[in-house]
Amino acid sequence: MKKAASEFVEGFNAEAAIKLNIGAEIAAEIAQLRKTAAAAVEIAKHREEEQNLLDYYRLTLSPGALADIAKLRDIMPDLN
Repeated sequence: MKKAASEFVEGFNAEAAIKLNIGAEIAAEIAQLRKTAAAAVEIAKHREEEQNLLDYYRLTLSPGALADIAKLRDIMPDLN
């Protein structure tokens, strides 16, 4: 009886350890997903800011200035 009880406890401890390990892995994945989501939000904020600036300059620059910028982009693709 003692042996059976001992084997049960050992099996239970092993199962608990496996569950804790799986729980830790899931927690790590959730933490990584949160970091990824936060980074995506920051990227979206920056894109929105850039778009607002582009819209502002489109409204304030003359058509000639916009044409000059387009020519520069053809010559210097790094400006894009």
